[in-house]
Amino acid sequence: MDFGERLRVARERQGLLQKDAAALLNIAGPQLSRYEKNVNQPVPEQIRAMAQLYNVSADYLLGVDRSFTSSHGVTVINEDVDPYYADLSALSGDKRKVVQQLIKYLVQGEQ
Repeated sequence: MDFGERLRVARERQGLLQKDAAALLNIAGPQLSRYEKNVNQPVPEQIRAMAQLYNVSADYLLGVDRSFTSSHGVTVINEDVDPYYADLSALSGDKRKVVQQLIKYLVQGEQ
């Protein structure tokens, strides 16, 4: 995933629309859209604010850390195991954890 996609996934996981997130970040809606499409890049202060709002690390948004863990200790997205973890957002936390563990088990068996 690239920066814009991570930003979009993190926003969606918080249940925020672009316009609502932009308002909370004190930026224009079209500006957030340009960030999510990788047309423009935010300044460090904006990245920090986005990380706080979306409850992820700046390292995750920047691609330094390819996973982020919720405040409950559950890995929410781990690109190294499955780049489509974001699609599991409709599942409850317990069901999502079971699916993530199954994917890890299957991937380890392939190695």
